[in-house]
Amino acid sequence: MDVLRPQARQKSHREDYILTLQPFSRSSSRLSRPSKVTIKCHLKDSSASGAIAVFKTASHVVKVYDTTLEGPATEFTNEKVAYELIGKSEARKHIPQGFQHGTVVDFPCHQYNMIDKVPGTTLDLVEASADSEKQAIMKNLIEADSEILFLGQVTIHDLHPQNVTLTLSGKIVIVDFGQSTIEKKIPKEYRNPLFCWVRRARLWAEYGWFRNRREGLKWMWDEWGPGGDANWASVNKPQENLTRVTPDQGGELVE
Repeated sequence: MDVLRPQARQKSHREDYILTLQPFSRSSSRLSRPSKVTIKCHLKDSSASGAIAVFKTASHVVKVYDTTLEGPATEFTNEKVAYELIGKSEARKHIPQGFQHGTVVDFPCHQYNMIDKVPGTTLDLVEASADSEKQAIMKNLIEADSEILFLGQVTIHDLHPQNVTLTLSGKIVIVDFGQSTIEKKIPKEYRNPLFCWVRRARLWAEYGWFRNRREGLKWMWDEWGPGGDANWASVNKPQENLTRVTPDQGGELVE
């Protein structure tokens, strides 16, 4: 996953670009041996303060932030604020990290600087057949998303497989915060993944990561109901209702 930001230039209207990438060498902070990938992309409309483009090849997932394009501000502004807020918290390990130096990427007449390269594959392209493989990946994803909420104070509303990168080491990196909201600090008794994820079981079952919604819910309750292995708050399941979550100290969240 390559995250790019442009150098300052005059505002312009939306236009087509030819993107040429060169791999980034983490060890030397310099360009590695040239192996160029050229992609023609069309930046989508966003806001008066910028635009975002995401596009893929067989070997690269590239995300471009263009602060110079004109158009409405929603997704660009949301994502910028979310990255800044999460970056100040312990949840920053779950988002792309910045570099002081990166690959220079040439557009016609413009230059872009790569701020992170995440070696891995988005979940929509991951081939996991065994339930144990899927559960291991989902456990990492659910806890990453929960740390972003409880530590970074950001709720992601469009968490889909194409927005999640599984790195070569098995780490989860989430790369899309355009549809997100900033939350107030959440009390410790509500810091359990189930408060968000009972609502997402159906969608992720449709994506194929659970056999069905009920099985996904049961697995999540077994994993995090007592608090799990990451010191999450323990929660209750009133009357065996898999979609009702209550903290031990009162209050509840219903699907």
